[in-house]
Amino acid sequence: MSWNEALLVVFVVLLLFSGVMLFALYYRHQAKNLKDELEERKREVLIETKAIIDQCAADLKRYDAEIKVRDEEIEKLQQDLKRLEEEAKANSHII
Repeated sequence: MSWNEALLVVFVVLLLFSGVMLFALYYRHQAKNLKDELEERKREVLIETKAIIDQCAADLKRYDAEIKVRDEEIEKLQQDLKRLEEEAKANSHII
C-alpha cells in the first residue's frame, strides 16, 4: 500500500469518525434540551396542580361554611316548629 492510499484511508476514517462524533454530540445536545424542556413542563404542571388544589381547598372551606350556616338554620327552624307544635297542643287542650 502506498503512502497516498494510506493517507486516503486515514483521511476517510478521520472523516467517518468526525461525522460520528458530530452526530453523537448533536443528538446529545438535543436530548439535553428535551430533558430541560421536560423538567420545565413538569414544574409548570406542578405549579398548575398546586393552584388547582388550593382553589379546591378554598371552595371546600366555603361550602363547609355554607353547610354549617344551613344546618344551624335548619336546627333553628326545627326548634321553632317543635315550640309551635307544643303551643298548638297546649292551646288545643284549653279549647
